[in-house]
Amino acid sequence: MHVNEPTNATYGVMAEFDSAQTIVDAARLTMAEGFSKVEAYTPVPIEELNDIIHKTRTILPKLVLAGAIAGMMTGFGLQYWASVIEYPMNVGGRPHASWPAFVIPSYELTILF
Repeated sequence: MHVNEPTNATYGVMAEFDSAQTIVDAARLTMAEGFSKVEAYTPVPIEELNDIIHKTRTILPKLVLAGAIAGMMTGFGLQYWASVIEYPMNVGGRPHASWPAFVIPSYELTILF
């Protein structure tokens, strides 16, 4: 029968600091001790802190941009298809593909996607 031996692993520590310099010093010591997953939350950005904990960027901003572009293109394409291809109707002498009329719905779909 296998017996699990107890380990003294630290899974998380939380602390509060009074100044920016103390949190920078604490992060520097924590990284020097060998911890690799360090997170720090401050009310204002501290550039030195980002350099110490090697915060990596995520793919999320690129995904949001891709979704926004897809929403805008979907909105514009749907309106273009309906106004120019499927049901063209000349109203007030304007061209069928009058892009100023497409701006607001395209913006709404940009936000919704």
